[in-house]
Amino acid sequence: MSDLDDWVDTFRKSPTMVVEDVDLEHCEPWSIVDGVLTRPDSRFFRVIGVDTGKRHQLFIDQPEVAVMGFALTDLGSTRHILVQAKDEPGNELVTQIAPTIQATKSNFENAHGGTDVPYLDYFTKPSANRRVLNDSQSSEHGERFWKKQNRNLTVMSSEAPPPVGPRYRWFAVGELLASLDVDFLVNTDARSVLSAAPWAELCNPGQAPFAGESEFERLLSASFHSAAGTAELGDVMNHLEDARRQVRPKPSFVPVTPDRLRDVTAKEWIRFIHATSASREVSEWSQPIYETSGAETNTLVLARRSGELVVLIRLAQELGLRTDVEWSTSSSTDNVPDLIQQMRSTGEVKSTLRQTEEGSRFFRSLGQFDVIDCDVEVVDEDLRDEGLHAVNLSTFNKLLGTSAVTTNELRTAASLLLQWL
Repeated sequence: MSDLDDWVDTFRKSPTMVVEDVDLEHCEPWSIVDGVLTRPDSRFFRVIGVDTGKRHQLFIDQPEVAVMGFALTDLGSTRHILVQAKDEPGNELVTQIAPTIQATKSNFENAHGGTDVPYLDYFTKPSANRRVLNDSQSSEHGERFWKKQNRNLTVMSSEAPPPVGPRYRWFAVGELLASLDVDFLVNTDARSVLSAAPWAELCNPGQAPFAGESEFERLLSASFHSAAGTAELGDVMNHLEDARRQVRPKPSFVPVTPDRLRDVTAKEWIRFIHATSASREVSEWSQPIYETSGAETNTLVLARRSGELVVLIRLAQELGLRTDVEWSTSSSTDNVPDLIQQMRSTGEVKSTLRQTEEGSRFFRSLGQFDVIDCDVEVVDEDLRDEGLHAVNLSTFNKLLGTSAVTTNELRTAASLLLQWL
């Protein structure tokens, strides 16, 4: 195990969070008001019902934009990153690596009446000692959240802010990246911020991205340093805009009922919990938490175009996306293009990960992410017919750092490529 694994393991071996089930009537201050599960102050989030045309689905309605950010600094010749060991009631193994800051507006406005969110000013107020490497807003699970977006920030500082407690620690960036294939270690928000950051800025000073010597790393390097970036980015954005113009979603809202919230025979339902914690902003609270049946599988397929390694991305129309359509993984559990099905069966699995969704809203919602390399030539026109697009790594990184164009699932899958950075 690495130092990072050992550090997280110390908190897991001495847990300070206890989660117990309660019923709706004892999940104060939550209640159903006018067909919506909400709090009297309307803070944090609500649970709403939506008629999808096929069934009545529960969505988490959280209009607040969360701030998620990593702080970077150079200590000697090594780039370091300030990580947080964060407990969430819905996390598998409870403690996972989180960004330096991971907070909703309700959190940093102290709507819970607890302690202040550390490092908020570091990310939200300008300073001559800091420069923002990336600041973008992106969606979070458009099939479960209703129009939700988070702000991904990566900030480089000439001065390293000290850890505010034992659950914050500076690690070499390379050590964190090398751990991205470890199950249930690095949470989905951290992966989103890392994927959206300029990847070259995650390397040590003077180090080129993807500088390894294996054949696969040489392919990654050539793709990342490709000169085709600007024109290709315009093409992939035009493809996305064309798809968005064809969407005519007409969702209707339906009232939620206690029976629907508790219906464990549905694809999703609500669990009600009471949590106590010695490491969070408040020592105890009650809340609803979203639970699902089964596990999702998302696959990111790598192929070749004129000999260059490319990533195959897929147009995904999801009812909860604010922009209706975004680029997602090559395939998901419910959407596997025929071409991707053929390629998955012959390719080499380069990395696989089991991961739970964001643990403050989802209860042990399991997903699997696979990166599969296929030494197969693809043609852009054939891909478009199946709602796919091929991009080199240079374009892919720019796309991930652009607001409102990539799904959270794609950013999680993309984070697995950073093992070779």
